[in-house]
Amino acid sequence: MKRLWIACALIFIAALFSVLEFFLVNNSYDKFSKELSQIQNYYSVNEFKEAEKSINKTKNSWKNREKTLKVFLLHGEVDTISGSLEELGDMIKQKDSKAVFYTCEKTKRQLLFLKKSELPYLENIM
Repeated sequence: MKRLWIACALIFIAALFSVLEFFLVNNSYDKFSKELSQIQNYYSVNEFKEAEKSINKTKNSWKNREKTLKVFLLHGEVDTISGSLEELGDMIKQKDSKAVFYTCEKTKRQLLFLKKSELPYLENIM
């Protein structure tokens, strides 16, 4: 009987971590996609200083979230997004509009891929 309770407790803990990971990844996608869209909006109306402030805030926020995401996710995927955010910061400083919009969209796609990889689809489970 004791083994059954231990098994139930372990299943509960695993389920709790799965739900926590799911909400963390979804929340990260929503938050950072909105921030990237805001950066694009600033850049499209030539508010370069605001775009630069926003990307610096986004990079700092990502660095804080990155540590937690690496506990649950593949490090390579998280590092790829980190690299894209660094590239975006450099492109904003250089005022390269095409590259800024391209990199924002690329980073959003990377975030979406991360989100989709954590959804409970059959292909993700297997």
